[in-house]
Amino acid sequence: MAHPSETSERIRTWLTEEALPLWATAGLDRDRGGFHEVLSLAGEPDLDRAKRLRVQCRQIYVYAHAHVLGLHSDAERVAGEGVSFVESKGWHSQRGGWIHFFAPDGGVQDDKADTYDHAFAVLAFAWLCRAGFADKGRPLLDKTFSFMEAQLMHEGQGWREALPHRLPRWQNPHMHCFEAFMAGFEGTGDTRFLDHGTRIFQLFTDYFFDAEKGALLEYFEENLAPVKDVSKQRIEPGHQMEWVWLLREYERLTGEDVSLYADRLYETGHTHGYNSQLELLIDELDAELRPTKSTLRCWPQTEYLKATLAQFVASRDDALLARSQDIVDRIFDLYLSGAVKGGWRDQFDSDGNNLSTDMPASTFYHLFCAFAYAMKVYDAA
Repeated sequence: MAHPSETSERIRTWLTEEALPLWATAGLDRDRGGFHEVLSLAGEPDLDRAKRLRVQCRQIYVYAHAHVLGLHSDAERVAGEGVSFVESKGWHSQRGGWIHFFAPDGGVQDDKADTYDHAFAVLAFAWLCRAGFADKGRPLLDKTFSFMEAQLMHEGQGWREALPHRLPRWQNPHMHCFEAFMAGFEGTGDTRFLDHGTRIFQLFTDYFFDAEKGALLEYFEENLAPVKDVSKQRIEPGHQMEWVWLLREYERLTGEDVSLYADRLYETGHTHGYNSQLELLIDELDAELRPTKSTLRCWPQTEYLKATLAQFVASRDDALLARSQDIVDRIFDLYLSGAVKGGWRDQFDSDGNNLSTDMPASTFYHLFCAFAYAMKVYDAA
């Protein structure tokens, strides 16, 4: 097993020499603005693909965070190009709030106000503040947050999924709001963000977490009771792990002991979602923790890495540190090979056969967040 500092250097080299340069060049739409939604495995953009607001914001986050870490000399400009595109074309002039989809030519394809999208807008603008660009990030952050409070809060508990409201309700936008609000607090020091984060933590303990199974439920009725039709309930090992890391971040910020929840989520996700042949996590389970999708996307592995590292930080169990390095190796060997340098193959079947025909830009957020956290932990180990 490599020393943690060697694993950190492997990650840093990939980010600085391959991934950040690729997505700052081929990943930018220089003709129509913003970031491309996908690249081919050879690194060519799909010019006919619509652009999601959330992906624009994810890429802004990546380059703002890269600027904080000093990983890319041109990160400020790249993030700024994303901000200019979103700010000029993405705000709904009548209703307010951010639109959902840009058409390939940069116009509006779907003007729905989606809470998941707004969570990533908060995340992006909070990281602009952390990167020292508060003059640009703070007004956009406050505008987004004000719209969310005024229009997207559910009159009962938590957040609507979108305008117009729809059922079933999902835990997923709440999870990303939890992440974004903690980032908002760290980016500004404004306790309003952390107060909303605490409310989402309470939703998790009261509604989203199934204590009997140690599982994170995905879908809910209007009152946040689990969906009545259990055949429609799903459990995602990647989300289990994502919550482990988020809970540990909340613990770091507030001192709240989250071990009961984090330990159970990690154990259940690792036990029931694990492909022992590939030593990685599958995509989906049913309500009884039986596999429904045995494919393996890249993003659950990045969340598996973050969760394993967060559990190591909490426990100082060296076996978890070693496991995390094994996960890094598996990500590099499986996902970060076979495509253009700095890119990835996004999904495999249960035997390790590639299913990907392109590279979704949305995956970079997961990889960057996981690798940034990994470098932080490994450099301190």
